[in-house]
Amino acid sequence: MFAYVTNVPVTSETAVELGEEYRKRWGVETGFRMKKKLRGKTNSPKYSVRLLFLMLSVLLYNLFILLNAILGFGENEKRHQMTLHMFRTAMEREAKG
Repeated sequence: MFAYVTNVPVTSETAVELGEEYRKRWGVETGFRMKKKLRGKTNSPKYSVRLLFLMLSVLLYNLFILLNAILGFGENEKRHQMTLHMFRTAMEREAKG
């Protein structure tokens, strides 16, 4: 059971729908937080370099989500999941060769 504080009028008919909307919002905020952890760091004042780093973070995040979706379908309903830390460590290891 969850409790929400909101300024939106809620009835018993709209409570479940409102809860679903909040759940979606939390998913979006989590996605932004995870992309920030995957973003490269630069001091470049050039917009193109900053945009490249942003797009790479989005690409890496989508790859992370895809890998978790693939790993999530195992035999006997077994769920395997990769953490963001495991993903970053593997990517860093591959980059070093």
